[in-house]
Amino acid sequence: MVTDGFETNAIATPGNGPQSVDVRDIEDALTQLWMTSHADGRSSMQAYILNLIIFAGSGTNAANAQEIAARVGQMHPSRTIILHTEDGDESRLHAWISAQCDYSGGREQSGSEQVTLEAAGDGIRQLPGTLIPLLVPEVPVVLWWSGDGLFTHPIFPALMDVSDELVIDSSAFPDSVQVLSRLHALGTEEYPGVALRDLAWARLTPWRELTAQFFDTPTIRPYLDNIQRVQVTYACGDEDYYNPEQALLYGSWLASRLAWEPIPNLRRIGREMMVVMRDDDAPVTLEFSAWHAPDLPPGCLLSATLTAQAGESIATFTIQRADDREHTVVTMRARDQTAQERIVPMHEGSVAEMLAEEVSTVRRDHVYDEALAVAMRIASPRSGGSH
Repeated sequence: MVTDGFETNAIATPGNGPQSVDVRDIEDALTQLWMTSHADGRSSMQAYILNLIIFAGSGTNAANAQEIAARVGQMHPSRTIILHTEDGDESRLHAWISAQCDYSGGREQSGSEQVTLEAAGDGIRQLPGTLIPLLVPEVPVVLWWSGDGLFTHPIFPALMDVSDELVIDSSAFPDSVQVLSRLHALGTEEYPGVALRDLAWARLTPWRELTAQFFDTPTIRPYLDNIQRVQVTYACGDEDYYNPEQALLYGSWLASRLAWEPIPNLRRIGREMMVVMRDDDAPVTLEFSAWHAPDLPPGCLLSATLTAQAGESIATFTIQRADDREHTVVTMRARDQTAQERIVPMHEGSVAEMLAEEVSTVRRDHVYDEALAVAMRIASPRSGGSH
């Protein structure tokens, strides 16, 4: 039944699918939902550690967001509010609720809730006023923006005003470098108190860990301070645009950790990008190249090679994604010795796994912030990065 633009129906029970409720009674309906779960003698506690807002946009994204949110909720008991907007002049705002409980550990177990809000027309404008009162007090608020309209949607400022953390995936946008630039400005100028998370950065975690492992050995450590060249390749498809965000962030991570200073000389020709950094008086060349790999999402790293010289000895350190895409070949050639090679599983994680990790600690990632700042200096118009 629909009355005055609000949809009413039965109350959901934990473990069942979403059921529609009157948007004016969402909080009461959630309370009744958990009370219903006591009927069989088992108790479900509402012990939240997180508010998760997901702006999904389209209906397809909303369905995918519900599945991901359910998996995140299994790891982090939370109240998740999924926003689904549609084009059209008809004004409407509908709501659904659901919950999930896991009693496998005993008779009493906490669970998670999902509230899905579908809006169109003037109902979109009502979303912040409907959503904000539903947030659990004194619990961190994470905003995951997975739909269109990042930074420009009319409700984006209102959602940012109540959020402690913003999660995006810069790889999902055609002009990913421009998205990174806007994200940097957002975090430094407009919302410095909001932690920034990027799933493109999360995908680099195994690459950064493998790179750091090269230099764990004391005899290899001197090469770290004498890197001369970094070559990174990343996947591109058949489209006319490239997504160098992961390659750029990887090079910028190295630069930020090793105190390299970008020189405003970035050269970009199609799928090739080159920039020279300054390490004291020695130059360091970063090269990013797009390779055709339609079996991988655009922007995924394919390889990273570091060339360094310590005294008269030159060494190369390479991480190469294997043909099966599930492993990497890690190779080190140093001091004219036989190359050391090993094969390592490459598990970059699903979106749900990465999101669960990103929301596990709601605070600024200063390593990411510093890498992002370097990336913006590399890609700034002054350095030629906008050409």
